[in-house]
Amino acid sequence: MSSRLRFAGLAFALLFSIAAAGDPLAPESALERSGYMRLTTSVEVSKFLEQLALLSHFVRKEQIGRSAGGRSIDAVWISKPSPVRTTKNTSLPRLTILLVGTQHGTEPSGGEALLLVARSVALGGMKLLLDGADFIIVPNANPDGRDLHRRVNANNVNLSTDFVLLSQPESRAINDLLLRVRPEVVLDVHESAILKKKTLGREGYLTDFNAQFEIGNNTNIAPEIRRLSLNRMLPEIVREVRRRGLPAQRYIGEITSIRQPITNGGLSLKNLRNKAGMLGAFSFLVENRLDPPGNYPTHRNIRERVAEQILSIESFLKVVRAHAQEIMGITRTARMTPLPRSVYLSTAYERNKTQPRISLQLRRRDTGVAEKRWFDDHRAIATAHKLNPPQAYVVTAHEQPVAAVLTRHHLRYEKITNRRKLAVHAQKIKADGNPLKPGEPAAIHAYPAELFLEPGDLWIEARQPEGLILPLLLDPRSTSSIFAYPPFNAALTRGREFFVYRVP
Repeated sequence: MSSRLRFAGLAFALLFSIAAAGDPLAPESALERSGYMRLTTSVEVSKFLEQLALLSHFVRKEQIGRSAGGRSIDAVWISKPSPVRTTKNTSLPRLTILLVGTQHGTEPSGGEALLLVARSVALGGMKLLLDGADFIIVPNANPDGRDLHRRVNANNVNLSTDFVLLSQPESRAINDLLLRVRPEVVLDVHESAILKKKTLGREGYLTDFNAQFEIGNNTNIAPEIRRLSLNRMLPEIVREVRRRGLPAQRYIGEITSIRQPITNGGLSLKNLRNKAGMLGAFSFLVENRLDPPGNYPTHRNIRERVAEQILSIESFLKVVRAHAQEIMGITRTARMTPLPRSVYLSTAYERNKTQPRISLQLRRRDTGVAEKRWFDDHRAIATAHKLNPPQAYVVTAHEQPVAAVLTRHHLRYEKITNRRKLAVHAQKIKADGNPLKPGEPAAIHAYPAELFLEPGDLWIEARQPEGLILPLLLDPRSTSSIFAYPPFNAALTRGREFFVYRVP
């Protein structure tokens, strides 16, 4: 792992500059105070943010929610008063940037890095960024996982994939923040273990990467956002990270076997990156390397891991700043586009016909020696079931749990009070003799019908601020459908008329 050793000097210099810059009274994180031998607890994260708020009138701390285990989920808002607008500066964009860390409790370096980034933006060398941006930083999105040393929250739920059902208070807190603040830019900060003991490690290999970046890649995100993100910003971020000495690439989906196909990041709305993108934000993920157990100068090489996350975040922010005016213009246009517009219900990866195979570098687990392996390349994206959203949706069964999900997404609905007849498009789940599997989009037969609405049925207008996601949540063919998840998938019965109807 000589590349890691070569980077160690840069890592230390980076951390030292961030720690030393700005106010001499700037707080240290518990990780810093321990000499990088002990992680910062959730209570200590909150205290650190409180200290920042006391030291700078640019900083405000806010509790945005509580975890399933009752722990505080905190954000810091860092901004300075906007300059008086004149004829010379009226076009200057001022972005709102949301940075989120530690959705997975066993990936702590992102949260530790965001504490130091918050300090640097408020008091240190990154303070210049406040001339063109306001920051909202949530360093510890999964305080249960951080304190309990586990990936999931106290309810054993993976928060990073909970943005369809929003079943957990932590994911709801982040979603509520997105809708309240409407950031133009979002970065979700993660780590990934290079040693996967139960999967790839058993085949004798480790993954070999330092920094990976992914965009909001659901095909229903505004095309202008996807184009700028994919064609210009992503390559520039990767180049900037490499220029600063850290190997970087576009995100490759988790490798658990040397025989699997290769994809990019997940395409559905279950992750923060795509949910934020559907709300009109330029949304990215960064995933840095989580070292396996070994002999390091600090606990699990945490000093260097934090430094790599900081370098990746700084590089990301540099590219965002360079594109600030474009970002502001595109997000404004995307959010003003009249609804509804057509959507693709199904989005999936398929074999890349122009490049069916790709080689990736892995490392032998026993020797650490680099080795190239060939994989099927499935990074092409296929779409299906294009739908022009209807006037409204009607739900005639399971109204209470469906209404609960709609409320979590801030989607409005009404309850029918009087019986009446209505022309609708009905759907029937095709019967092929096989039960539906969890996560499986349903095949349907659609046909016109007449329906009697009964008191208590739900009426959901499609033309509302977040109406674009309604078809993705309520249509059983959608890869982001609530009916792909328990307990809703149990409500789908093959050969029976589906209880969600489209009103043309």
